[in-house]
Amino acid sequence: MKIRAFDSISIAVLYFIIGIVLIIKIYIAFSHTSDLAGIEEATFYNIHKIFVYGKLYCTSPDDFPYTITPHTPFYYYFITSLSKLFFTGSQSEMYEQYVFGRLVSIFFVAISMLLIYKSLRILRLNLLLSLVLVFIVFASLDNHVFSMRPDGLKLLISCLYLYFVIRYLIVPKRTYLVLLGIVVSIGFFVKQDEILISAVGSIILLYNKKIKELILYNLFFLVLIIAINFILYKFEPFYFENIFYAVAELKGLTHFIEILRVYFIYKYYFIVLLILLLISMRVVRDKTMLLLFLCSVTLFLFSVIISNKWGSSTTYYTDFQIITILCTGVTIYYWKNETKKFILLLLLCLCSAYGFYIANSQYIKEMETNKINFKRKQELADFIKTNFKTKQGEYYYCLDPSFNIFLPDNQLLGAIHTNDIWVYAKFKYKMEGKVQTPFHAEKFLKDLNSKKVPFVIINNDAYVIKKFSKLFTGQHEEVFRNKEVIIYRNL
Repeated sequence: MKIRAFDSISIAVLYFIIGIVLIIKIYIAFSHTSDLAGIEEATFYNIHKIFVYGKLYCTSPDDFPYTITPHTPFYYYFITSLSKLFFTGSQSEMYEQYVFGRLVSIFFVAISMLLIYKSLRILRLNLLLSLVLVFIVFASLDNHVFSMRPDGLKLLISCLYLYFVIRYLIVPKRTYLVLLGIVVSIGFFVKQDEILISAVGSIILLYNKKIKELILYNLFFLVLIIAINFILYKFEPFYFENIFYAVAELKGLTHFIEILRVYFIYKYYFIVLLILLLISMRVVRDKTMLLLFLCSVTLFLFSVIISNKWGSSTTYYTDFQIITILCTGVTIYYWKNETKKFILLLLLCLCSAYGFYIANSQYIKEMETNKINFKRKQELADFIKTNFKTKQGEYYYCLDPSFNIFLPDNQLLGAIHTNDIWVYAKFKYKMEGKVQTPFHAEKFLKDLNSKKVPFVIINNDAYVIKKFSKLFTGQHEEVFRNKEVIIYRNL
């Protein structure tokens, strides 16, 4: 009776804590920062394009104005379709669109947590243990999935995929294989790297020596992906250049090591978990569940590989984290020692809670500062559009992605993190080793110094001024300067 009472109190406390975490994420969604994580500016820019043109309107990254859409289009069309129910697409609604996009992502995350909970219950875990594991996943998620980005929807796709994997492990029906193929196909068009999770289904089928099903499963989703890609190519002739070629060579050892370092510092407990799981595999009686352990190791290796790309982040390890938690649940289910269970789960909860605090406290502290900065940038953008006007076919070139979204209609390079990837790459500044981009430096520099780009806007910062001095060839004169920016006119 005492144990039941303790469980009931613990469950109530867990519901309360999960609710607090959710409320904090909703509160942060109303921040005026232009980027919670993952260059949200690029998402806003692409939503704006759909509002203006009715489609993404992908252009060649090799040609003026050198815009790029690095993600597959499903999320952009989905979120814009929803936005059209509430917004007209005007620049004055930018903040509201940001908040709306983030709230939609939070909704995706909430459904994802429900799917994880359902998966754990299918694996016969009790309510209390399932809620503890859901909290660990929820609190350890990167801010990318809560931002106005495809990552929240990708998380939902991953959790749905793993839910069907668990169902298939319990009852191996071919219907689940069809569903897995459909889900991973949709996931690819949300974010390209989602295709890697398809390896989970392949591992299970290969382990069980179901070669026919293995071939049909892979052929099914590959045919779907190829067919939809072909249709998209017909609508967007430069589609492939944007989602594949444009980011294919953006690799850097320094950045890769930094991502691993950050992951090991803030998410080390998942690595420890993986090691403990491998050591504890012998206690798992249901041998089919051992497949989850193999899949966990595989997804970790995939995450390491794909994070060897400039612009990657620790969010690439999310699928690995989820399946590792599923493995943890399976393992703990077979443990007889209740004290050991309690200590492990308590440590995991404390680690994930600390990680959550580190990842979110700064946004809460800076709420008012970000609001002031947002208003100041809006006023500066209005000033520039009034006093430094551009004509049809002319573009501003701004090196600050947190500011150029205020000038989205005629922005060279769109809203991509220009001061990181493009300029460093073009002018061979060493930041991440040898970084390559698809367009030619000579052609870009020629267009940048042409009448098509009458104004260049740079941050008024000594480091930035020094780094980007090579952009200017004597054809520009300074026409405006304040504490934030310097504006040059092309002569």
